[in-house]
Amino acid sequence: MKKLLKVSALMLLGLLTVVFFGAFEGGSQTVRNPTDAVLFPHDRVIDVYIEVDEAELQKMFDQARMEEYIVCNVVYNGYRIKNVGIRPKGNSSLMQAANSTSNRYSFKLDFNHYVKGQNLFGITKINLNNGFSDPSFMREYLTYEISEMLGLETPRTTYIALHINNQYFGLYLGVENIDENFVRDHFAYGYGDLYKPEGTGANLVYIDDDPQSYPGLALQTNEETSDRISIV
Repeated sequence: MKKLLKVSALMLLGLLTVVFFGAFEGGSQTVRNPTDAVLFPHDRVIDVYIEVDEAELQKMFDQARMEEYIVCNVVYNGYRIKNVGIRPKGNSSLMQAANSTSNRYSFKLDFNHYVKGQNLFGITKINLNNGFSDPSFMREYLTYEISEMLGLETPRTTYIALHINNQYFGLYLGVENIDENFVRDHFAYGYGDLYKPEGTGANLVYIDDDPQSYPGLALQTNEETSDRISIV
C-alpha cells in the first residue's frame, strides 16, 4: 500500500508537470529561494519521520479536539530537528478523524514551540494536511498552484510520506504556514495585522465600524498592540 501511494503521488506530480508546463518559463518550477528544493520540492514525494513518546502520542489522539502540542523529534527530508511541537489541526478534517477509528489527523509542526528561535531553514511551522474528503488528493495542491500562477502570494507545498514511530500514516500535503514570517517575506510592509477566518461569519461583508462585530476573523499577529480597526 505504501509503495502504491508513493507511485500514485509521483504519477500525479508527473501529470501536473504536463498540465502546468506552459505556465512556467522553460516548463520548470519557480524557485523562490534555495530552501524550496529541501522543504517544498515538486519533483518527488519526501519522507518525514516523527519520533514521539507512545503514551504522549496516544493522549494527543484521545484529546485531539483540544489541539494541544506535545514534544517530538522530526526528520524532515533527511534533516533532523529535536524538541519540535506537534498537534492535530483542522476543523471538519479534525472532527471526521475524531469521530472515527482512525488517527490519521492533519497535523501542525512547530519548530519554535519548545525552543524559541528554532527553525528549519527559516521556516518555523509546517502544516501536514491529510486530504480530507478529497480522494484525488489534488484539489488543495492545484488551488495553490493556480493561486501562484495568478500572481497571489501563496504558501509553498510538497507531497509527504508521513511516518510516526515507524508506522506509515499515508500521503500528506505539506503546506507552509501563513504567519508573521510569511507576511514579512511577502509584503513590503510586513508588520501589519494578519487575520484568519474561523467558524461562521468568516467573510468580509461590512457590518459596522466596530471590530468586535467580526468574530469570524481571528487576529493572528500583533495581538497585544493592535486596535483591530484595520479589518473594518
